[in-house]
Amino acid sequence: MKKAKDSIPYKVLSSGNNVIMFQTRKPQKVNIQDIIWDELIKLPMTAANKTDAIAQLIQQLADNDQIAQAKKDEIMELFLKKEKLSPTGVGQGTAFPHIILSGFWGLVSCMGICPSGVSFSNDANRNIKIIFLTISSPIHRTEYLNFLAQVAGKMIHKKTRNKLLSSKNPREVLSTLQLD
Repeated sequence: MKKAKDSIPYKVLSSGNNVIMFQTRKPQKVNIQDIIWDELIKLPMTAANKTDAIAQLIQQLADNDQIAQAKKDEIMELFLKKEKLSPTGVGQGTAFPHIILSGFWGLVSCMGICPSGVSFSNDANRNIKIIFLTISSPIHRTEYLNFLAQVAGKMIHKKTRNKLLSSKNPREVLSTLQLD
C-alpha cells in the first residue's frame, strides 16, 4: 500500500511549484441496463436462506458468462465471509451482497426477487425479497460504488419496491429500475 508521501499528488505538491488543483477522471455514471440485463434477473427465486440466495445469483452470473464456472465456489466463500462480518440486508426488503475481487476485471451484477423472502441477518425475519449481487474489480471501484448508490437510491422508494415485487418478467424489472 502506498503511503501519502509516496503518492504522485504529494510529490507534486511538495515540489515547491504552485499547484492549484488536481484533476482526476470524473466518476462515470453507470447505466443499470449496462450492468444488469434480462438474463441476469432471477425471477422468481426459490431460496430457502441467504446462502441459497447468494448461490443462486452466483450461478446466474456463471450461466451467463459473467464469471467463470470454475470460480463459483471461491466467489461463494468470499461472499459468505463478507456476510458473516457485515450482513448486507439494508432493510425495506432489500439486500446488496457485494465484493471487490482481486484478479477480476470489470463490474458485474445480477438481481433476484424472492417472493417468500429470506433472512440476511442473524434474526429469523425472512423479510429480504429483492437482492442485488455485485462483483467488481479493484480498478472499477468508482463505477461499483456509483452503481450501488444508484440502485440503493431507487430502492428507497416503496412504489419502486412494490413494482419490482409485482413484476412478471425481467423486462418489467428493468423498466422499473430505469425510471427516474
